[in-house]
Amino acid sequence: VLHDGTLPNGGENVAATAPGQRLVLEDLKIDGSGGAGIHIMDSQNFVVRRVTITDAGAEGILVDGPLNKQGVIEKNLVRRTEATAIRVVMGTSVVVVENHVEETSAVAGNNGIALDSCESCLVVQNTVHSTGHSGIFLRAFKSGKVYNNTVGKAGGHGIYLDPTSADSLVLNNVVSGSGAVAAGGCGLFVDGDRIMMEGNVLNANSGAGLRLSAGTTFVTF
Repeated sequence: VLHDGTLPNGGENVAATAPGQRLVLEDLKIDGSGGAGIHIMDSQNFVVRRVTITDAGAEGILVDGPLNKQGVIEKNLVRRTEATAIRVVMGTSVVVVENHVEETSAVAGNNGIALDSCESCLVVQNTVHSTGHSGIFLRAFKSGKVYNNTVGKAGGHGIYLDPTSADSLVLNNVVSGSGAVAAGGCGLFVDGDRIMMEGNVLNANSGAGLRLSAGTTFVTF
């Protein structure tokens, strides 16, 4: 457990490899990391809560490693990162909730929130603004829910589900101003199968409000 501290100007200010262990990071201020602000590898029960991260040289919060992971990323503020602000790789039952993400570097691949190869995960009630690429980027996202998020001025698409994503719900999100860096950014671009969409507000985006790929099947909205 690490809480109530200020960590300036490190390489990766918090780097933890903790297979099978519980890890709690709370109420921290992290500024000027040369790499990721927080890098968690293979913790199978983690919490990152009420952490402020600014000016990271890579991701703000990176959770990765070959093991499946469970955890919560909650009520954090991540600003001005050189890579994706919050990224989770191989999560199961991970919740990303009530985070504020702003100003990722205006380079392709720098998303606001990205989940790769995650199952049964929630992306809920986050505010994402001014990202280099997609606001919320989901690759191989399965049996998950994305709801009540607000995405403004994403560099590319506001919310994107790739062709390997499936069996998920996208509900009550508000997306506007997508395509702020690359023209043609859509509010919601669904490239996966068996995705249900309902109640999304998709206005003033450079490309389509809602775009479905030609290969998408069994999508309802």
